[in-house]
Parts: sequence; C-alpha cells; structure tokens
Amino acid sequence: MAESISKETNGAFDITVAPMVNLWGFGFKQGVPPTKAKIDSIKTLVGYEKVALEKGRIIKQNPKIMLDCSAIAKGYGSDIVARFLKKKGISNFMVEIGGEIVVNGVSEKQVPWHIGINKPTDDSTNTSQEIQDVLDITDIAMATSGNYRNFYYKNGKKYAHTIDPKTGYP
Repeated sequence: MAESISKETNGAFDITVAPMVNLWGFGFKQGVPPTKAKIDSIKTLVGYEKVALEKGRIIKQNPKIMLDCSAIAKGYGSDIVARFLKKKGISNFMVEIGGEIVVNGVSEKQVPWHIGINKPTDDSTNTSQEIQDVLDITDIAMATSGNYRNFYYKNGKKYAHTIDPKTGYP
C-alpha cells in the first residue's frame, strides 16, 4: 500500500522519511532544526525505491533506512475494523482511530453520522478543540491532517512535522 501511494504522489509520500522526521525533532528527539549538511547526509537514507518487499520480507538497500507508517497506519486500521464489522453483518457503525474515521449506514438516531472537524489553530498545548464545521456523512472514510498540532517554534520560526522527503525540509 505504501509503495503504491508513494508512486501515485511521485514520492511526496514516503515511508522512508523516518530518519528525517527524527532529525527534525518529531520522532525520538525534541525539536532542534538541523544543519544543511546533516539534512543532506540523512537524505541518502530516504527514498521509497530503496526498499522492496520480497517473499514476505522487507529488503532495505541500507540497514540504516527506517520506515515510518504513521501517516497511513490509523486509516488502515480503521479500514480493517470496518471490513471486519461488514463481514459480521453489521451495517451501521462508526470506526475512529486517532481521528481517522470510517462510517457506514446511519447513527443510532437513524440519521447520517455527524462528524465535527476541528478548527486548524496553532495550539502548542493541544487544548483547543474548536469545531470548524460539522459534516453529515454516511458510507465513507475520512481523514484529516495538518500542521496545527505537531510543530514547534525555534528562534521565532515555526517548524511543522510534515517533512518533504525530496528536500528534507518541513
């Protein structure tokens, strides 16, 4: 799945971006903007074409390559649970894993599901839960993402967690 998405996006989505995400402080370390030299050295470990799946095994061109499936894991998990529920004959449900949603049928009130979309506000405390809009939906999967929850400021500049795999910069 990840390889297919990477190809469809010409590499804008890339699960090998993990070392770059960590370098920028959105993984194992706290946020400190790296030097250009460090970014360039880590870029050698990024590129979905450097990883292959052969006979059920992941083959990496370099053992230092790291995979980060967080961008698709919650949505994939929601899809798997939804498929399971459908196979069990359940036709009205909402599955939500970390903000990734699959709805089918109608709510317990026999109306479409009312799903609130958070207002994208820079809130480093993650306490703002203001609703931007409410959607009435059924029989659909929905995911949102943004740079308004996972970011940091350094020397007055905002650095967000979405890293471009080609440039190595947010």
